Amino acid sequence: MLLALLAAATSAFAAPTTLTYQGRLLDAAGGAIVGEHSLTLNLYDGANTGSAGWSETHTLIFDEGYFHVVLGTASVLDADLLATHDYLSLTVDDGGELSRQQVHSVPFAMNATAADSAETAVSAETAI
Repeated sequence: MLLALLAAATSAFAAPTTLTYQGRLLDAAGGAIVGEHSLTLNLYDGANTGSAGWSETHTLIFDEGYFHVVLGTASVLDADLLATHDYLSLTVDDGGELSRQQVHSVPFAMNATAADSAETAVSAETAI
């Protein structure tokens, strides 16, 4: 019983293993993409070159071009991969790959990095 409680407490404070991504896509004429489309996302280790270390495909409903997807729900994302593969590309349906965008840290991730490397702490506020 105690072991189960400790496991639950550990997972409650674990860093998320998914990323939320949202955007708006327009066609070549500037019109908003609407309806159901396949969206393939790839993470690369370079802005223009390099290899894809992660890929995931979702079927999404686009509303006036707007979409929302949670990365890591079909293919596992981990910190080691994200440390080296931080350029995200999108492909809609069977079209060409759109230009890559660099993925940046959010406050939760930056705080987690500081906490992970702390040597001592009197409290959470004084970790060094």
